[in-house]
Amino acid sequence: MKSPLPLLVAVVAVAVLAGCAQDNPVVIPEPEPSSAPIFESDEEALAAAEVAYGEYLKVSDAIYADGGLDAERIKAVASPDQAMLDMASFEKMARGGNRGTGATAFRSMTLQQFDPTSPDGLAIITVYACIDLSKTQTLDPAGKVISDNGGADLVPIQVEFDRRDLDTSIVVVASQGAWDGQNFCAP
Repeated sequence: MKSPLPLLVAVVAVAVLAGCAQDNPVVIPEPEPSSAPIFESDEEALAAAEVAYGEYLKVSDAIYADGGLDAERIKAVASPDQAMLDMASFEKMARGGNRGTGATAFRSMTLQQFDPTSPDGLAIITVYACIDLSKTQTLDPAGKVISDNGGADLVPIQVEFDRRDLDTSIVVVASQGAWDGQNFCAP
């Protein structure tokens, strides 16, 4: 004859577990409050992008005027990846002995996207901008003009911005490139 002990243990275990399940409901913790958005509105995000891009152009033009020397200055206004691309371009310029004159400007900037939820601060703002190259030239070592900007004084571009770090609302240029869609820059 079999011992009833294993059956008794199984019945007690099921009763205990059933009792536990009824007395201890699953507790779902409240989500922690999220941090305040970096900018309160699209307008504030666009304004921050305009300031950041204006600073980026000033630093770029200064390096350009210095013939690409001290290209590391771009690190103050660009993400590490963008700074590396820019420094390589400036170093090539310095090796060729070329330099720039004039000032690059943007005539207009339109917000394409603002992602206030970006947890890592990357690609937080994306804009379309019309870059005005009409007052810039590239000179060779003898001072002769070697650039004509391809005949285009207004160039449509797309620019992306990252937060400098997560403890600040300062943004820097993360990437930029020519816009290959319809030209939205009116002369």
